[in-house]
Amino acid sequence: MCPSALTHTSPPAGDDRVLERGAAIGRFFVLGLLGKGGMGEVYAAHDPELDRKVAIKLLRAGAASESPEGRLRLMREAQAIARVSHPSVVVVYDVGMFGERVFIAMELVEGHTLRFWAHAQHRPWPAVVDVFAAAGRGLAAAHERDLVHRDFKPDNVMITADGKVRVMDFGLVQMRGDRTGATPLPTAAAEARRTPSGFPAARPSLEMTEEDLLVTRPSILATTTPSSQPGGAIGLELTRDGTSMGTPAYMSPEQFRNQPTDARTDQFSFCVSLYETIYSERPFAGTNEAALADAVINEHVRSAPPGSDVPDWVRAALLRGLRADPDQRWPSMNALLDTLDKHPAIESRRRFLAAATDKLAGVWHLPGGAALDTLARREMRRAFLASGRSYAGTAFDHACAILDRYAQRWAQLYVESCEATHVRAEQSAEVLDLRMACLQEGLQDLAALVRMFRQATAAAVDNAVNAANALGNLERCENIELLRAVVRPPTDAATRERVESLRQRLADVRARGRVGRIAEALTAMAPLATEARAIGYGPLLADVLHACARLHEDQGATEEAARFSEEAFGIAVACRHDEAAAEIATLMVGYTQLRPIAADTWTVVAEALLRRIGGHDQLWGWFYNNRGIVRSLQGRPEESLEDQYLALRAKEKVLQPDHPDIAVTVCNIAIRLDDAGRLDEAIELGRRAVEIGEAGFGGDHPRTALFLANYSELLAHSGRGADSALAAARALDIVERQVNPDSVLVFVALTSLGIARLMEGKNTEALAALERADRLADSVAPSSAYRAQVRFALGRALWESGRDRAKALALAATARQDYEAAATSVVVRQELGQIAAWLAERAAAPIAARPPLVASKR
Repeated sequence: MCPSALTHTSPPAGDDRVLERGAAIGRFFVLGLLGKGGMGEVYAAHDPELDRKVAIKLLRAGAASESPEGRLRLMREAQAIARVSHPSVVVVYDVGMFGERVFIAMELVEGHTLRFWAHAQHRPWPAVVDVFAAAGRGLAAAHERDLVHRDFKPDNVMITADGKVRVMDFGLVQMRGDRTGATPLPTAAAEARRTPSGFPAARPSLEMTEEDLLVTRPSILATTTPSSQPGGAIGLELTRDGTSMGTPAYMSPEQFRNQPTDARTDQFSFCVSLYETIYSERPFAGTNEAALADAVINEHVRSAPPGSDVPDWVRAALLRGLRADPDQRWPSMNALLDTLDKHPAIESRRRFLAAATDKLAGVWHLPGGAALDTLARREMRRAFLASGRSYAGTAFDHACAILDRYAQRWAQLYVESCEATHVRAEQSAEVLDLRMACLQEGLQDLAALVRMFRQATAAAVDNAVNAANALGNLERCENIELLRAVVRPPTDAATRERVESLRQRLADVRARGRVGRIAEALTAMAPLATEARAIGYGPLLADVLHACARLHEDQGATEEAARFSEEAFGIAVACRHDEAAAEIATLMVGYTQLRPIAADTWTVVAEALLRRIGGHDQLWGWFYNNRGIVRSLQGRPEESLEDQYLALRAKEKVLQPDHPDIAVTVCNIAIRLDDAGRLDEAIELGRRAVEIGEAGFGGDHPRTALFLANYSELLAHSGRGADSALAAARALDIVERQVNPDSVLVFVALTSLGIARLMEGKNTEALAALERADRLADSVAPSSAYRAQVRFALGRALWESGRDRAKALALAATARQDYEAAATSVVVRQELGQIAAWLAERAAAPIAARPPLVASKR
C-alpha cells in the first residue's frame, strides 16, 4: 500500500501550539494562522475536495470549554449557523474533532470588521445605516430559524473588499427551547447584594477598562444533561455564575439580569452598535459593568453629540430599540429595518446606487448575485485560460477581485458625491461636476482595461494583477482642492469634445501598456501626443507625455522616460496639474538615483508638491520608497531604512494586504535590514514578501519567483545554504516553465540557486547554474553589480572544484571591475572587500591544470 503524501496524527490533549502550514485538520490543510483569541485560533485552510479556501475555528485546549460540554457548545454553534442560509450570514461547511479539540470549517471572509470599516474613514450616516441594514437582515434570517445571536456587535460583522456584509461568531447563539439565563428566585441575602437596578452588586475586582467592556465574557457551562432539540440539534444549558453571557458594552437589560432572551435581545445589541457607529459614542455610559448595567436598565441614554447630522427619525428608531422593556421595542428586526429602509434619505441613496450601477453595467457589474456570471467575466475567463499559462485561473480570480473592489469603490464615491450635493447640501453643484468628471476618467480606465482582459494574450495574463492594481483607488476624486486647481476644460464645445475623445483614447493606450502590449501602446501614443499638442490643453498634454514616459520606463529606456517626464512636469506645473506634477517628480527621484545632485533636487520638489496637494498616501509611499533607495546609494543606511518603513505605513493605509506594492516595499525593507546586518528580521520580512506575492499573484507566477529569489539571497547571507537552495530552486522551476529562457527572471533565479549550491558545497550543481547565468549576464543583467555577483560566484565555484583556477581568478578580477563601475553603496563596498580578500588569499596558491575528463564507457 502506498503511503499518503500527507499524514496526520491528532495532537495530544492540552496541546494548543500554533499549527504549521500543511497540517491536516480533518480533510482540510492549514495555510496559515488568521488570529488567536480566548476561545482558540482561526486558521486559513484549503479544502481539497472542493478546491477552495476556508476558515477553521479551532477550540483552544486547556480552556474551561475543553470539557465535553464545551465541545458540545462549539458543535452547537456550527449547527446553529448551518441552519441559516442568507447572504449576510457566514456559511458553515463542516464540523468535527481534532484530537480532543472541536473545529468548525466555515466560509473564509476576506475583509475587515465593521468596527474597522467605520474607523478607517469618515462614513456618512446613510452609508452606515445601509451596512447595518444588511447585517440586520442576516439577524432577521437567524430569528426566522428560531435562533438568537446574543453577542451582536461591530466586531462580529465582516465587510468584504467588494462590500458584502457577513454576520459571524454565533458562539453564544440560543436555540428554541433553551432555558438560557433563567434566574432562580432570589434569596434575602441575594437581594441585599443587588443594586437599585436589580443587577448583582459588583465585586471589588469588577472594575475594568474600556477594552474589557468590548470583550465577550466567557461562560460557566452548566453540568446539565444535554437534551435533544428540534431537527436533531445538540441542546446545552448555558449560564453564568451571577451574570449573563455576551459583551457588556452591547448587552441588553435581560442579559444583565440573567433573564430569558429572545430576538428582541439582538435588536437591542443591534441598536447599541448602530448608535455607536453613527454617533461615535455608545448610548450608555459606565466605566464598569455595574455602572453600565444601571444605565442600561434605567434607560439613561446619552444626548446626541453637538453638531451631529443624524436626523431625529433615526434617533427615534434607535431609542425605541433601546427600551429596557423588550415589549416596548420594535416587534421584530424586520419592523425596525422597514423603518430605516423606507425613509426618503435612504431611498435617495438607493436611487443614486441604482444610477451608479447603470453606468457600470456596460463595463463591469457590481459584485454579487448574477454579476458573478456576466458576459464580461465569461469572456475574460475564457481568454485567460486560452493563454496556456498554468496560473491563468489564479490570475483571473485575483484580477476579478481587484476589479470588483474598484467598481465597488467607484459606486461608493458616486453615491457619496450625489448625497453631498442633493441630500446633505454640503457640496456645490460645481464641485459635484468636478468629482463626476474625475469618476468618468476612472470609469474610462476601467472600461479600457476590461476590453483588454476580454481579449487577453499570454502577456496580459502575466501582467493582469499589476494592470488591475494600476487602476488605483480613486483617492483623487475625493480631493476637492486638487480637483479645483486643475485648469477647466475648454469652453468651446468642439474643442471640449476633442479633449474628451483623446482622454478615452489615452485610457485605451494606458490599458494596452498595462497588460504588456508596450510596443503597440507606444505606436498608438505618437499620434495621440501630436493631437494633444495641437489642442494645447495643458492637463491633457501633461497626462499624455507622462503616459509616454511610463511606457518607455516599462521598456527599460530610462533616459527616454526621463526626457518625456521632464517635459510633462513643466507643462503640469504651468497649468497647476499638481497631482501629475507630484507623481512625475516622484518618478524622477527614481530615474536620477545614480546622479546624487539631481536626485536630491527632485526629492525636494516632489515632497513640496505632495505636501501642497495633501492626502495621496499611495504616492507618498512611492516617494518614500524612491527616496530610500537614493539614500542607500548615498551611504545613508539608517535614513534609507526609515524611509522604507514610512513607505510601508503610507501604502498600508490605502492598499489591500496582498497588493504587489506592499510586497515590493516589504522586500526593500528586508534588503536594507540585510545591509545593516539584521539578518533575522530581514529573513522574516523576505518570507512575508513571498507570502504577499503568493496571495496577490499566485504561487506559480513569475513575479512570485522574483520574491523567492530575493528571499533565497537573504537566506544565503545568513548561512542557511540548504533553505536558500530550496527557495531558489522553486523560483527557477517557476520561471523556466513560464517565461523566455533568456529572460532576466531566469538569470536572477539561476544566480540565486548557484550561490546557494556553492554554500552547500555542491560545486558541480553550482557550476551548472552559474555558467548558465554568466552566459545571460551581458544581455539581461539589470546592472553591472548583478554581473559582478554572478561572476565572482562562478569564479569561487571554479576554484573550489579545481577545474580552471586561472579562469576563476580572471572572473574575480572582472567582477571587481564590474562592482567598481556600479553605484557606490554599502553592499558594493562589502563585495569589493570580499573580492580583494579572496584574491589576496589565492595570489600565491598554485594554479592547477584542469583535471582530465574521465572517459565514458559505452
